[in-house]
Amino acid sequence: GTRTLASVLREYGYRTVWAGTTDAYNGYPALRGGFDEAVAPRVWKHDWSGAFSWLEKNHDAPFFMFLHTWSAQSPYTPADAAARRFLPAFDPAKSISYEGLEREAAARVLRSPQRVFAPAVVSAHPNIFADPARPPEWSALAELMDARGSGGGKHPSSWKVLDKVYWDRFDLRQARDRAYVRALYDASVYQADESIGELLRRLESLGLSKRTLIVVIADHGEAFGEHGTWRHGHGGNVHVEALRVPLIFAFPDARFRLRSDAVAQSIDVMPTVLQAVGAEPPASMQGVSLMPIITGGRADSSGTAFASWRGHYAVRDARYACLLRDACAASGAVPEKRCLSLSLYDRRADPGETRDVRLRFPAAAEKCEDLLLRRLAE
Repeated sequence: GTRTLASVLREYGYRTVWAGTTDAYNGYPALRGGFDEAVAPRVWKHDWSGAFSWLEKNHDAPFFMFLHTWSAQSPYTPADAAARRFLPAFDPAKSISYEGLEREAAARVLRSPQRVFAPAVVSAHPNIFADPARPPEWSALAELMDARGSGGGKHPSSWKVLDKVYWDRFDLRQARDRAYVRALYDASVYQADESIGELLRRLESLGLSKRTLIVVIADHGEAFGEHGTWRHGHGGNVHVEALRVPLIFAFPDARFRLRSDAVAQSIDVMPTVLQAVGAEPPASMQGVSLMPIITGGRADSSGTAFASWRGHYAVRDARYACLLRDACAASGAVPEKRCLSLSLYDRRADPGETRDVRLRFPAAAEKCEDLLLRRLAE
């Protein structure tokens, strides 16, 4: 099977525990390989109380804990106290708790499914979208919206329904609604940051802060209309707003203090952690250790980062961001050159990636296109 960071650290005597959400644990079987146990809460959003309880009971032996949160994931449902820190004017009609959103979505779907689901979906499933007076036929839909669901988690499609109901609250053509959504997202990030602060306080109280390496990373950013898309993944967005994320390595006693603008990838986390703790990396492992940068402050200017999402591909180095769109977009197929359209951005002069300079720098455009095609053919 796949050798994960957890499985390698377990070989070195670390006790490994997953402390994220049930949805993430059940949805990514390859990622959860190597964990001895899971203390995942049965909620979609965020709850680290189980992780904190586990630390209280098991902090004497070496451990690796994976903490996960959906706090900054759409739909943005921060607590009112967090939201009011960022909102110029609090609007109860647009701010909602996650539990409130579940109740609203369930009531709305059960009352009028055609307002959430496309007509073709409703007509294709008459056994579910039948007369509301027939409870047995509606039980499947009710369970879909039920947080308890089967197996202790939600139906895998429930988040799509919640997301649809949530975003129907806003008219993104209106500047006020756009600003409101951004403020809710900021509040959600703030709330996640507060939880990390609570984690640090727990580690300090348990005497673990001087012997614990903490890594903070996100799997993607969020778009707010910069390139015509919102949230992440919509429209195949692989621009900077969707891909640039924080990556923080906090060593005991803050022994390394620096910031770097080096190009890195999420797959670099595993080799970095393994080198930091003196563990041998698997021969097949992708990514490179960032410890030379962390300890010496020197970035590898030849480093590149790759990304792909639904027929859109990107490669970045210290100077350029190169994006390819596959108009043919056959799932799993290597893109054909005839189907590709390319754009090139100068990251130094245009960090927001707003001006395509492929015609101005044809050699750079050709080089990055060839690099992407070779990578995709591997």
